[in-house]
Amino acid sequence: MDKPDIEDTSELISNKIFPYGHVPKLADTASSYLTFSFKDYRPVKNSFKSGLLHFQIIVHKDLISTDYEMLRYDHILACVDELFNENRELGIGKLEFYRMDEMFVNEQYVGFYLQYKLWEFN
Repeated sequence: MDKPDIEDTSELISNKIFPYGHVPKLADTASSYLTFSFKDYRPVKNSFKSGLLHFQIIVHKDLISTDYEMLRYDHILACVDELFNENRELGIGKLEFYRMDEMFVNEQYVGFYLQYKLWEFN
């Protein structure tokens, strides 16, 4: 967390950040991942549609603890929430926090998902 910012963030796409709902193959070495996808779209009164922006945070159990007062997945969850909660750049209006919960990944990795509700014109 105290490392310098990554200059070329595009190197993270399809390496640590995946623009779909799963990680193709978890690394043999301990790592952290973020996935995102759009889910559960449905019509609302013929003029609009509503759906969920769905994030998954996946952290190897050996990386959960940090030298700071925050667990690694809590820090990632907080960063995602800071970027997307009430964000106006997707859809119409503001993204609305919908829910967050843990999810089973496997014995080596811990996972959480975070969802935001969004609306768009149909």
